[in-house]
Amino acid sequence: MGARTSRDLLFRKNGIYYVRLQYSDPWLRETYGRGVERSLRTTSKAEAEALAAPLIQEHRMRLLEAKNRRERRVKVAGFTHLHPLGDRVLEDGTRVIANEKTVLFLKDGRVVKEEPNDVRIIPTFRFDPAMINVTKPTPPDVDDEKIFTRWVELKNVNKYIEREARLGWEALRIIAPGKKLRDLTREDGTALAQHFYKAGNKSATVQKKLSHLRVMVNIAVKDGKLDRNPFSDVVPQRDDATEREPFVEEQMALARQLLPSLRPEDALVWRILATTGMRLSEAMGLDHEHDELGHRYWMIGEKTITSKRRVPIPKALELYLPKKITGPLFAAHLNPSMMSKRLMSFIRNRLKIADEAIVVHSLRHRAKDRLRAVGCPEEIQEWILGHDKITAGDGYGKGPPVSKLVPWINRIGW
Repeated sequence: MGARTSRDLLFRKNGIYYVRLQYSDPWLRETYGRGVERSLRTTSKAEAEALAAPLIQEHRMRLLEAKNRRERRVKVAGFTHLHPLGDRVLEDGTRVIANEKTVLFLKDGRVVKEEPNDVRIIPTFRFDPAMINVTKPTPPDVDDEKIFTRWVELKNVNKYIEREARLGWEALRIIAPGKKLRDLTREDGTALAQHFYKAGNKSATVQKKLSHLRVMVNIAVKDGKLDRNPFSDVVPQRDDATEREPFVEEQMALARQLLPSLRPEDALVWRILATTGMRLSEAMGLDHEHDELGHRYWMIGEKTITSKRRVPIPKALELYLPKKITGPLFAAHLNPSMMSKRLMSFIRNRLKIADEAIVVHSLRHRAKDRLRAVGCPEEIQEWILGHDKITAGDGYGKGPPVSKLVPWINRIGW
């Protein structure tokens, strides 16, 4: 039997037009009842068809949904976080604070539970199954998966970053179904950015998610595989960042008391971050030490010109380090993402700091404030913490003698 037309669903009774929508599917009957018969209160056929159109459209969508449910056919409608981003209070008084990575549950001002705020798929059954098998355009010469793999291999991408990039890759297939990288436009890149915004991400997170695809395509452009990058400059600037705050002395004092309860490697990372102001990724990548006139130091930040620098090993840190560091300081299986989660658990659950402005990076803000408070010259601060920009006068690659940096970095403490 063919699909019923709008005329089949309309009928006249005593000259007045009615619409009758009936369901035989068990799921539809359970969800919407047996159907509906409604007067359209008009004797005009044209007017009746116009009034019935939205009702009939919804009716047909319900029939498609029921058919897809019976045949176990589903599509991805989008992505969302397990818990809504922001601060809310449940009926039982529990306060819930959620960001893109973590959700905290607080009672009486204390954190009672912390869990990841995972991204989940939003499924839908409301689509025409005939549209799934639309003919795709002829595949271009460029193999998108080879471009992805080249990025992973060339940049030595770890599995966590690769997984995040894969999620962006899949989201792109929803935004621009059937398109290959060479066919994408800036409109597609902008649509992907908006997709991430609608999922509750802030500007910095959207930039990060798109950066994987942007770098990937830049490599392909240099290789001559693509001629443009649809992901460049497509994230609108929004003033939505959470302003980070430094740790205060009371919080640091409590941390000093509780650090012995942490895993040794976690406690060491905390001390390194606190005494040097390094970024977490820099600390996790620390390798063998160097020596300049008896002063021990690390060469770090080799990936970018603005972060590459020599950082003396602070005196307050030497007690917790090997007498001679000849290789990687941390095991290969440890990575910044894993360590960030463990240290954030320490901050939220052990230090009982629920303020979203206080995070692991707050140790870097504290180091900056400490150097500024003791009168450390701005150029010395930059050689210790990393440059915002490089000028011709910086003599980049050498910098001041390590002996000139040592007294200042020792003033940071932890």
